[in-house]
Amino acid sequence: MADPKIMASGLISVASNIFPRAVNSMVYACLQRNFKLAGELDTKLKPVFDVVTVIVPNPEGGEAIRYPNPEPIMTMMAGLGMIKPKIRQPLGLMNEDAVNCTREALRQVWQDNPDLFSPLTKYYLIDVAKRLGDDRIWGRLVAK
Repeated sequence: MADPKIMASGLISVASNIFPRAVNSMVYACLQRNFKLAGELDTKLKPVFDVVTVIVPNPEGGEAIRYPNPEPIMTMMAGLGMIKPKIRQPLGLMNEDAVNCTREALRQVWQDNPDLFSPLTKYYLIDVAKRLGDDRIWGRLVAK
């Protein structure tokens, strides 16, 4: 949206399922040409944006394993308690390294900018700190 050659007027964002207010504010800031604020929000959300697709080493060797969008976001949503932990086919559960990668992204945002989770705490009544700290929840999201 900030690229003068493209000048998009919006976006499609799976991350907005977790951070609706922040993504909306970022888009609105771009539309208002307030790229400073948009950039600040982008930086705050960067850990999650960076794991929309997760690539982790293959524990059996060979090529790395790639988990494309929307698997990582759905895993984060399940870990936070927004959706059930069963992810339907053709998608599936990710391996332990990939689940840990998504969890760490959420932990980073929580640590640096817990206010970004306010829609989840207010409307879903989610205790983000408790869910991020519960190994049992995240363990159920690992492919067996």
